[in-house]
Amino acid sequence: MAEKSSSSQNAQVKIGHYILGDTLGIGTFGKVKIATHQLTNHKVAVKILNRQKIKSLDVVSKIKREIQNLKLFRHPHIIKLYQVISTPTDIFMVMEYVSGGELFDLQVDPLKRATIAQIRDHDWFQKDLPTYLFPSPQDQDASIVEVDVIREICEKFGVTEYEVQRALLSNDPHDQLNIAYHLIVDNRRLAGEVTDVELQEFYLASSPPPDSFLLAKQSHILGTPTPQEHASSPMRPHPERMPEMKNTTHTLEPVSSAKQLGAQAKKAKWHLGIRSQSKPLDIMHEVFRAMKTLDYEWKIVTPYHVRVRRKNPVSGRFSKMSLQLYQVDQKSYLLDFKSLSNVEIHESMSSSSSLEGGRMPLSPPSSCSDLDEKMDIDEEQPRQHQTLEFFEMCASLITTLAR
Repeated sequence: MAEKSSSSQNAQVKIGHYILGDTLGIGTFGKVKIATHQLTNHKVAVKILNRQKIKSLDVVSKIKREIQNLKLFRHPHIIKLYQVISTPTDIFMVMEYVSGGELFDLQVDPLKRATIAQIRDHDWFQKDLPTYLFPSPQDQDASIVEVDVIREICEKFGVTEYEVQRALLSNDPHDQLNIAYHLIVDNRRLAGEVTDVELQEFYLASSPPPDSFLLAKQSHILGTPTPQEHASSPMRPHPERMPEMKNTTHTLEPVSSAKQLGAQAKKAKWHLGIRSQSKPLDIMHEVFRAMKTLDYEWKIVTPYHVRVRRKNPVSGRFSKMSLQLYQVDQKSYLLDFKSLSNVEIHESMSSSSSLEGGRMPLSPPSSCSDLDEKMDIDEEQPRQHQTLEFFEMCASLITTLAR
C-alpha cells in the first residue's frame, strides 16, 4: 500500500521502503519515477502501471511476460528488476536506476551512422569478445556473498547476520533483506567499489618457448632483481623466489636455429602460478566456484589464502595444498599453489581465520564443517605420491578456471 507522509514543505509519496521523487518519463499506460530506498539511500527507478489502462489496452499478458522475464535476467546490459509491489489500482515495478539520459538522444542521422567496414575495423572486433557476454549457468552462485554488505544490512535493519543469510538462501523476491542486499551490491559496483565486473581471461599463465632457457641471461633467470626493478615495483618478492646462484655456467650451447626462432618469436614470460588483472575479490570468487565444481574441501585462512584438500577415491587418502593470492604490481595478481604436508598443516592450525572485507562461502559442503579437525589426522603419504597428486589437483583447478 502506498503511504503518504506530509512534511512542512511538500508531501512525500512512499511505496514500501521507497520514497518516490521526480518523473523520469511517461509512456502509453504508465510512468517511471525516480525513488530512493529509505534505509540504504540508493536510487531506483519505479515503473508505475495503471491496472485500468493495461486492461483497456489489452496488454495484461505482455506485462506479465515482461515481469517474468526480468525476474530471470541477471546481466550487466539488462535493467535489473528488484521487486514488484501490487495495489488494487496500480502495479509498481522497482527496477535498477541507470543515469546518463535517454537512448533517444543518441545520434540517429543516417549519414552519420557507422558503416559495416568501420564497425569491423573498430577495436572491439579486433580481439575475442569478453567472456561475460556468454555467462554460464553457474555464474549466479548464491553461495558467495559480500560479508561487509551483510554487516551493513544488519546495522541498518537491526537484524542478525543469520537472518540476512537465511533471507538470501530463501530466494524470496519480496524479502526486504534480500532486496536491500542486491541493491547495495549493485550500487557499489556502479560507484566503482566493485567495478569491472567482467572478468578478463583468467588463464594468463604462459609457457616459455623451447629455447628460452638457452637464450635467457643467467642474471635474469637465477639472479635477484636489479635496482631499477626494485624502484619500479613497490611489491616485495615472492617468498619462494629462488636465491641468487653464483659461479654457474651454461652446460648447453644454443644452436643457430634456436637463435633464429628466438629472434622471430615474441618474447614470452614465464610465471609461477596463475596471473590475472581482475579484481582480487573476483579472482577468489572464481577460485571458490572452481573448487566447488571439483568437489574440493577447503578452509579459509584469510580472504586471499585458503587450504584445500581432495580425497583420493582409490586410496582414500587426502591430498592437500595451499592457495594464496599475491599482488605483483598495481594491476596484476598472482595465484600461488603450494603443496602441504600433514606436518605443515598441524603447525599452522593455530592461526586464526579472518573474513573481514572479503567473501565467504554461505553454504559450504557438509564435509567442510569439520575440516579443521580432520585435516591433520591423515597418515603421512609417500612423498612421491603426494607430489603427483598435488600436480593433479593443480591441473584440475587450472583447467576449470580456464573454461
